[in-house]
Amino acid sequence: MIKIGDKVFNTRVFLAPLAGCSDLPFRLICREQGLQMAFFEMLS
Repeated sequence: MIKIGDKVFNTRVFLAPLAGCSDLPFRLICREQGLQMAFFEMLS
């Protein structure tokens, strides 16, 4: 379990910001698989 401010996540796995492979469809698929926290695509 991870707590960030007043948010509590029941997982120890987060999706890190990745250039070129963290667009919305990818994040939605990850969400369907149980992902609780994801970041927007990294800009470079």
